[in-house]
Amino acid sequence: MKRILNWIKNRPKTTIAIYVFLLVLSLVLENDSWHFRYRVLQQMEIDNGAATIDKIPAEKVRALTSELTDIPYLELNPDPTDDSPPVVLLHGTPGSSIGFNDLAPELSSLGRRTIWFDMPGFAAMGGPRSRQFENLSSETFAEYVVAVLDELKIERAHVVGWSNAGAVGLRMVEQSPERVSSLTLLAAVGSQRTEGSGSYFFEHSKYALGKIAFVWAPRVIPPFALIPLDERESFIRNFSDTDQRPLENIMRSIEQPVLILHGRNDFLTSDWAAEHHHELIPTSTLIMTPHDHFMPMFEPKETAEHIERFVSRHD
Repeated sequence: MKRILNWIKNRPKTTIAIYVFLLVLSLVLENDSWHFRYRVLQQMEIDNGAATIDKIPAEKVRALTSELTDIPYLELNPDPTDDSPPVVLLHGTPGSSIGFNDLAPELSSLGRRTIWFDMPGFAAMGGPRSRQFENLSSETFAEYVVAVLDELKIERAHVVGWSNAGAVGLRMVEQSPERVSSLTLLAAVGSQRTEGSGSYFFEHSKYALGKIAFVWAPRVIPPFALIPLDERESFIRNFSDTDQRPLENIMRSIEQPVLILHGRNDFLTSDWAAEHHHELIPTSTLIMTPHDHFMPMFEPKETAEHIERFVSRHD
C-alpha cells in the first residue's frame, strides 16, 4: 500500500489521467449495459411458445406522461380458449421483466394468457424514461399498470406482485379494485413493520444513505457496476418514494382473493412477514414453500402451478 501511495504521489498527472480514463470507461460500460438489456427485451425469443413482443403508444398513457415514445410488453398465449382474465406479472426492485422469462412460459403452458413488462425506471423503461415520472412510488407503479391494462383493453386481471411489487398490487386494489380479479403476493413486501427494522423513519434514512453510496458517489468514483447508474437511482427512488405504512389498512379491508406464496428460506423478505400478512388479510390463502426469494427464476414450474391452481378458482 505504501508503495502504491508513493507511486501516486510521484506521478500526479499520470494518476489523474488514469482516474479520468477509468471514470469515462465505467460510464461507457454502464451505458452499454442499459442498451444491452433493452436489446435483450426487444429480441427475446421464448422456446415454449412464441412470445408477442409489442409496444403500446405511450402518448395514450396521459395520466402519467405524454413524453414517452412507446412502452414494450411481452405476452404469451394471447388467444386462450376461454375468456378467463390474464395473469399480469409485476417484477420487484431492482429487477426487470427478464426475471419472469421462466415463469411466464410455465403459466402459458397451463393455458393462461400471460403478460409482463418493465416497470418505470428499469430495463426498457430505464435511462432517460425514468426521469419523466414525477416519482417512482408503488402508487405511481399501480397507476402505470392500470394504464397499460387500459391500452391492452383488459378489464380485469389476476395480478402477481413479486417482492417490492407486492406493494404495487396492494395499491392497485386500493385505487382500482374493479380491475383486480385476484392478487398474488409472491415473496412480497407489505406491512411496514415487516420491512427491515420495521421503522419508517429508520428505513428511509437508510435509503437516503443508499442514494449517497449508490447514486452520488459513483458519479465521481469509477464503479464498473453491472447495474446502470440510472437504474440504481430508480431502485433507490422506488424504495424512498414508497410509503408502506398505509398498506396494513389496505390489507385489512381487501375483498379480492389473495394468495400469499412465500419461501421459508427467503433471505430478503422473511417468512414471518408472510405469516403476518396472512393474519392481516381476511381473504388470503397462505402457501409456504421450502424455497427462497427467487422462486420465479429457480422454481418456475412449481410457482406457476401454485398460481394457476389459485387463480383458476377465482376466474
